[in-house]
Amino acid sequence: MTSCPPFAPRLSVLFEHLPRPVLQFWHFQKVETEVDAAMMFTSSADLLSALEQHGQFSAEELLDVARAWEAVRLDAGMTIRARTVTLVSERIRPPAAATKAALRFARPKSAAWVAPSSSDSGKRLRVAPVDAGILPVVGSAQTLSAGRPVDAEQGEQDRLSIKAEAVWQAFLEVGSEGTLWEDLPDEHMLGLRTLILRPVLRLQSKRVGALLSSLRRWKVWCHEQKIDFTKASVVQLGRFLNHVAEGGPTAAAALHQQLAWWQGTLGFPIQIQAGLLADFRLHTPGHSVVAAPALEPGEFYQLLLLVMGLQGTVYQFGLLLILVCLGCIRWEHIQRSVLVEATPQFLLFRCWRGKRRQQGARPPYEWAAPAVLLLCL
Repeated sequence: MTSCPPFAPRLSVLFEHLPRPVLQFWHFQKVETEVDAAMMFTSSADLLSALEQHGQFSAEELLDVARAWEAVRLDAGMTIRARTVTLVSERIRPPAAATKAALRFARPKSAAWVAPSSSDSGKRLRVAPVDAGILPVVGSAQTLSAGRPVDAEQGEQDRLSIKAEAVWQAFLEVGSEGTLWEDLPDEHMLGLRTLILRPVLRLQSKRVGALLSSLRRWKVWCHEQKIDFTKASVVQLGRFLNHVAEGGPTAAAALHQQLAWWQGTLGFPIQIQAGLLADFRLHTPGHSVVAAPALEPGEFYQLLLLVMGLQGTVYQFGLLLILVCLGCIRWEHIQRSVLVEATPQFLLFRCWRGKRRQQGARPPYEWAAPAVLLLCL
């Protein structure tokens, strides 16, 4: 049996009083630094739950572990910025043990399956169901804690509120030039604001941001051309869309759709529905959407071999890659998900907002990924 790599000096000091079985647990998690240990679990409760499934510990030992981990979290908070800068600025290379089965980013030309090299003939990869408490992939999955979706959803609402206020300010700027403007006394303006922002608050903050960006781009172009954007003609708007079309085959179509929202929903004086501009709704002739190539079994196999040889922070990133590959869902939905249940057969997640629209809303959905343990024997 190979010896476990040592902890970083600072983490060794923080863990020096812990019993050997606890240290073996941390080695099993492939932790090297205090940042790794801090990011592996989202709370001391998650840590103790995983530890109890790993072995038998007394209440005093569990309390010592919780205290040590809280100290690690505080220490990691002071060093995580420098650590992040280091990870971004340097090119991370896998250790020597992993280079034998390095991940091939280029697709194999002759066959879908890429066999391991002869130097790996003494190893075999075992994929087996295990207890969820000792599942390595759960290490990355646990970052999607039960509290995160609530926080993420609240953050989304906060961002949406800020951008909705920007929409209201844009509406006030257009004023009487818009078709929905009414010169109301101050006591009735709150009702008008609620009405105007009602369709805005049903959108995602990312979508509202794109709408604001398109309006800002139109206003900047008009300012450069010394044109009042509230009085621009169809020809002037067409010149602007011609300029946008130079950015790519879909650029003008996207902007046409966004400006049409301002005109159709909030009554902005943008003559985007003119017949002369209808062609800009379409992509450039000859443009086609090509699906991304699927991940081949051989490529995924080599990803598993690579992750098995990693340690520390890079290992945690590798686990996240495996989780994304097994889940087969959008990265944006991964970020909105929470781990609901972990069984020996699968991990069950809940995404608090999906893509499918139902009566103007995007309902949540559940998705699962196989629960596997990677053993290098």
